[in-house]
Amino acid sequence: MKSPGEALSIKLWETVEKGGGGLLGPWQARRMGRAIAMARREEVLFVAQAEAEASALKSGQARLDYSGPTLRVCYTSERSEPTGRIEPSFSLPRAAERALGLAAADYLAAEVNQTKAIFHAESWLETQVSPVPDASVDDDWLAAWRANAGRTSAEQMQRLWGRVLAGEVAAPNTYSLRTLDFLRTLSKSEADEIAKVAPFVVEDTVPSGFGTLLNKRGISAALLMRLQVLGLLSGVGGLGMGRRYSPGAQREVEFRVCGHVVVVRWARDSLSTQSVDLNGFQLSPLGVELITLCEVQPDAEFIESFADHLANQHLEVSVCSLERGPDGRARRVNCRAVKNRLTELLDRRSDEPPEV
Repeated sequence: MKSPGEALSIKLWETVEKGGGGLLGPWQARRMGRAIAMARREEVLFVAQAEAEASALKSGQARLDYSGPTLRVCYTSERSEPTGRIEPSFSLPRAAERALGLAAADYLAAEVNQTKAIFHAESWLETQVSPVPDASVDDDWLAAWRANAGRTSAEQMQRLWGRVLAGEVAAPNTYSLRTLDFLRTLSKSEADEIAKVAPFVVEDTVPSGFGTLLNKRGISAALLMRLQVLGLLSGVGGLGMGRRYSPGAQREVEFRVCGHVVVVRWARDSLSTQSVDLNGFQLSPLGVELITLCEVQPDAEFIESFADHLANQHLEVSVCSLERGPDGRARRVNCRAVKNRLTELLDRRSDEPPEV
């Protein structure tokens, strides 16, 4: 029986083969009945060879050789050089050959970039426990992904494109074509700034009132303003935006933050209608999609500060970690209660021995 991660990896390769297969199309058939680790090593070597050949074709150190039964890349040392005096001249066949070589180099480079991103996608999917979805990745979405990922040679951005593909395979329609278009022009410094803010996002809001901690983490008002200019945040430079949460039938509200959840509860036998306000800078739909791509560690100090902020409003608050179950749903684990400071101070005093 295949693990969820292995089943998702198979879904990934079925998806990319539907879109053309790329460099590794023939190699995926060889995985059947073979050790995955051995097949993967061969694939990596094959991609490295293709990358070297693309570079040689582009620099003129190699050309396409049509003389044999199959097309191959012929390096300069293998070429038969003409003898005698060479007069300067324009040769249409030679120019066409050079143009074909450059086109082949561009095609190979794009295939290499896509394949490296696919490797990153496979690595991420192997760690997931979500079930394989019935829906498939849209053909137009996949074509746009291929075009964009093919232009990216920086490893960090290839990892990002791989993460996008993996997320879309695991849950189709997660990332919009608008997000793909945004990532196409995203710089490394902009990606770093988005990742810097990610641990401080509660639901779809960067809460206000934690400026000292944000500044300590290198998140200035100017950085937040730049994210607003990019269309990822709103409310920066003003009073921000707010959302009010009231006790419903379940008498509790969840605030998710970077793999954790802060839970606010109202006693079921209480008639309290006290609400909880979450004020701050709200993420746009594009910003929400991009934040899910950030692979960052939770900021324990911020989670604790946010939980304290709620607990000090005389609410019952707990902090839990989130863990994915076999059905793909998140569940709470390792929950602990957070007391407000006044209650904690009174508890300490009650534990002290009485004065004589």
